[in-house]
Amino acid sequence: MPKVVHISKSLVTGGAALAAYRLFAGQKKLGQFDYRFFTQQNEKRDAEEGIVSAGNGYLWDKLGLARLALEKFQFLLYERDSGIRFQYSMGTTGLDPSRYSVLEEADLYHLHWICQGFLSIRGLKSLFRRGKPIVWTLHDMWPFTGGCHYAANCIRLGEGCGKCPLLRTAGENDISRWQCREKESIYQNQKMVFVAPSTWMAQKAGSSYLGRKIPCVVIPNALNTDVFTRFPMSEARKKMGLPEKGFCLLFGAANVTEERKGFSKLLQAIEYLKKDFPGLSGKIFLAIFGKSREQYTFPFPVHSFQYISDTDKLVALYNAANVFLLPSLEDNLPNTVMEALSCGTPVVAFRSGGVTEMVDHLDTGYLVQNGDVREFAQGIAAVLNEKNYEVMRERCREKVIENYSERIVVKKYDDLYRQLVEK
Repeated sequence: MPKVVHISKSLVTGGAALAAYRLFAGQKKLGQFDYRFFTQQNEKRDAEEGIVSAGNGYLWDKLGLARLALEKFQFLLYERDSGIRFQYSMGTTGLDPSRYSVLEEADLYHLHWICQGFLSIRGLKSLFRRGKPIVWTLHDMWPFTGGCHYAANCIRLGEGCGKCPLLRTAGENDISRWQCREKESIYQNQKMVFVAPSTWMAQKAGSSYLGRKIPCVVIPNALNTDVFTRFPMSEARKKMGLPEKGFCLLFGAANVTEERKGFSKLLQAIEYLKKDFPGLSGKIFLAIFGKSREQYTFPFPVHSFQYISDTDKLVALYNAANVFLLPSLEDNLPNTVMEALSCGTPVVAFRSGGVTEMVDHLDTGYLVQNGDVREFAQGIAAVLNEKNYEVMRERCREKVIENYSERIVVKKYDDLYRQLVEK
């Protein structure tokens, strides 16, 4: 049986890691290959069949942080300002893939998110030199850019980068051009396929200098719909310590304050909601989860949960909410939207990225013109006042089961693996 090795920096930290691990877990139950998951360190701390860590323990953890710190220290010479420090990865530090037998024994590599000290450009070169088939899921744009994780509307994406707007010392032959050229040489003559979780990401890849030279297929992320499922709102609110009555607006992200996540837009929309819909004002409260260094003032009561790693609590939070809010200005196929819909919670979001493929306007939520905060408030009110709200909740769950369930996604990936291995 051919052996597929997933390669991801993390098992649980960040949306890309969660998507990668969920696919792996689904494949072990339903797939037709021998699957392994190679990661920097097993943060789950428990032994699980198929998971292979590059190392473990306190010192190994500190070594990983040191590699990340070294790369970011090197980037200080080039960054435009500190606000973009984690929006760009130089790929200068990482592990040596030749040291790990699980990679040598693989019949196919499935790459996920590998930056920030896990695999360097040099490590990629070593891995690709083995000539094995490669599937690379585009959790962001880094595989086909000169270093940025999201390129927004940068015109340099299709020109092989250079003159990078994130760099202080941007020029025709800056480090973004160098990285793009290095990736180009690594990708040449490889049996390689990009997998985009959304059509939007596939289009971005296809319009890029690197991506247009590589086949790309669209396969969404997978979700265990038996775990992310519906249960009574009253029970969910009791479990999470939320008010029994009123409308709960839920917002969450791994990093709430990341500019791309649109939190500032959400603040403005909430103000308009209070101003334009006074009849709802006394009935609304917010629930927010995710990392944040800032303290914000809202016109409604707020219940903050910080980062939630407990899946049962996360499912309860989705079920406690009347609507999930996604103000992201650029996103791929957000896990949070998929999770909310699977729990029967409608979503209000901007028409951006792959979100338009997930939310069906007025059927499973409300889609807003990108950046229009007043319409975002209108969208929230529309969902809260929806006469057929229970039907909308049912359609939300149906959307996920029909498009993102493990059975469907695992089959699509297995079919792709088979094509590559048998070539």
